[in-house]
Amino acid sequence: MRERPGDIEVDIAENVARQDKKRILPIALSLRFIKLSDKHKLWIYIGHKGDYVVIERLYCSCSSFIRSLTRKPGCPHLAALEEAKRLGKYRKLEANPRDIEQILWESLNTKLSTTLRKLLKTTPTASQEDKHRKQ
Repeated sequence: MRERPGDIEVDIAENVARQDKKRILPIALSLRFIKLSDKHKLWIYIGHKGDYVVIERLYCSCSSFIRSLTRKPGCPHLAALEEAKRLGKYRKLEANPRDIEQILWESLNTKLSTTLRKLLKTTPTASQEDKHRKQ
């Protein structure tokens, strides 16, 4: 049992730091992390089994994270996000609050956000903008 409020954040940080680098590096390099807004710490990870909502250093909607809460909280996505940020291997999507709400709702309730996919097709992401600057 945790002795004081806030211990779960410490536990998550410690367990994220202990994740196997060989396991998280491919996830970090995949460009599947989408930052929804610079104003928020909200991310989506486009996974093979669905979209996961990730809140930096705190939460992931994947089943590994949920199962880990009774043991050592954390998951590969939280660790890979930190590595992706460090390496600059993610995409940014500046979405309005209504779209962010819809993306989160779809990701949590249907495991797949069609709104996110539509926006990614119609809105240049940071990685696409970088490609255009290099040309």
